[in-house]
Amino acid sequence: APLAWVLAPPGARRRLPARPPTGHKGTFGHVVLVAGSAGMVGAAILAGRAALRAGAGLLTLAVPASQTPAVHAALPEALVVAAAEASGHLVPAAVAQLGSTLDRASVLALGPGLSRARAVAQTVAALIAAFRGPVIVDADALFALPCDAPSLRALAGRAVVTPHPGEFARLMGRDFCDEGEERMAAATGFAGEHEVIVLLKGRPTTVGFPDGRVYLNPTGNTGLATGGSGDVLTGLLAGLVASGASLEDAALVGPYAHGLAAELFSADRSERSLTPSDVIELLPRAFHEVERCA
Repeated sequence: APLAWVLAPPGARRRLPARPPTGHKGTFGHVVLVAGSAGMVGAAILAGRAALRAGAGLLTLAVPASQTPAVHAALPEALVVAAAEASGHLVPAAVAQLGSTLDRASVLALGPGLSRARAVAQTVAALIAAFRGPVIVDADALFALPCDAPSLRALAGRAVVTPHPGEFARLMGRDFCDEGEERMAAATGFAGEHEVIVLLKGRPTTVGFPDGRVYLNPTGNTGLATGGSGDVLTGLLAGLVASGASLEDAALVGPYAHGLAAELFSADRSERSLTPSDVIELLPRAFHEVERCA
């Protein structure tokens, strides 16, 4: 077996979910995104915009109640839940508010901009327990997992976790060598132990599967090395899953399209100037390039 796989353009095309011509918003699924806190609602907005650009039929964005005006202004396409909060961050009472919404969700995305307050970790654990479908776990939601072994067990077989190297070290409870074969071994080791897909961000982004396979993402550039890029990727993954991709396919084609959008930007501009909003705006072109692959 090869040491690692690399997704080629035709493989990316095959992993994109189909868009049946008779489809409607229900066909393309419902993303429920739980994100944001005082001072970090931008992360929720970036992730939500990316989920829609990835093809989701519906988006519900649950944010602390005080943050809803900003979301309504920035994302008129989203349904918005003004969730229970304390001092600008979510509290466990928010989970009951989402009960019927979670029943209709195709995928749950957790993390962008949530903050690391203790009540947020409790809320994340309660959401994972309440929702039985596929879950994307990013950013501050990852912070809750090492403290809560039942939540990690509850994600087995139905989650993509998307840490950067620092978050991944905390998840594992140990430092690791973030290079080459040791990086790949860490991703697949954690994936196998906990039965989750590990999307370890970096250059290259490394995707480890529970069966020991590992993929290296071939696209991207240094323009993605800026705050907010990971939030875009989380929304992108959720939108792909909602619209019909398996977790495996989303974990591979999501970073591919994300990186391709960065490359499209730098074709005639400096990659140093790339922002996460630019990535979102270039996702339609990135997907168009993938769709055209034989």
